[in-house]
Amino acid sequence: MKWTKLKIHVAPLAVDAVSNMLFDLGMEGLEIEDQYLSESDKEAMFANYVTDTLVPLEEYRVVVYLDENQDVDSCKADIEKGLINLRVFLEIGSGKIIVETMPDEDYENKWKTFYKPFRVGDHMVITPIWEKPDLIEGDMVIAIDPGMAFGSGTHETTYLCIELLQACDHDLGQVADIGCGSGILAIAAVRLGAVSAIGVDIDENAVKIAKENIKHNALEDQVRICKGDLLENILSPVNTVVANILADVIIDITKDVKKILHTSGVFIASGILNEKEKAVTDALTNAGFNVLEIRRKGEWVAIKAGL
Repeated sequence: MKWTKLKIHVAPLAVDAVSNMLFDLGMEGLEIEDQYLSESDKEAMFANYVTDTLVPLEEYRVVVYLDENQDVDSCKADIEKGLINLRVFLEIGSGKIIVETMPDEDYENKWKTFYKPFRVGDHMVITPIWEKPDLIEGDMVIAIDPGMAFGSGTHETTYLCIELLQACDHDLGQVADIGCGSGILAIAAVRLGAVSAIGVDIDENAVKIAKENIKHNALEDQVRICKGDLLENILSPVNTVVANILADVIIDITKDVKKILHTSGVFIASGILNEKEKAVTDALTNAGFNVLEIRRKGEWVAIKAGL
């Protein structure tokens, strides 16, 4: 199978609006690239860049993955129309769209040499399933094969979520991972003492990969993964909600998150650009949450809030 990447270059403040537009078009599994790659990084990602495709450094890239059953020209045309409509309301940047095609086997195998075990905090070790990490006494291991799903643990937003889960001084209890991607946060929560976790993602590919990762970590009895849109499959109150998604989506679901949390529950939200921090904290406060902690890494923010 061949995969096609559409890289849309946009201004930082337009990332959420463009991402929401893509979701409305039915395009799932988005990725946000927030800096340009070095020559070695380009080789690692097997990206066929040429000099005249580069745009100003202040622009981000929203990446869409299309499989061979999707019409690339039609999807690209729909995105271009959506960008034209957005320009009426905000400055979106260049809107340049770069198309890259890569064989599935190249992506799934060659990039693995660049994904190595690493630590989050003192005793959490994230490792790809094909590596044997060096461990010390007390280490908790999460084995991940991210495949085409977001969530290897290396991105700042995922790292921040795990840090906040580690720092929680309340009982994690039952955890809901909204937009679970590879399932890494649901797994991390259980490794850190949660009784159980449910992961929800609208992307069928992510659901498949997350279920495989649950098996890799032998957590089938504690973690359930299901396909769904945001909170629709959370049928009973939980102690902790973690959502590593987009700032605008977090703002939209904040009031509903409150409804599925126990009275002493905690909401951990990430995927938030620095520029969106105040908008998210305002939405949390207006919904009755208390902002307990904010952590930052690079251009990203993660927020822990409680009732």
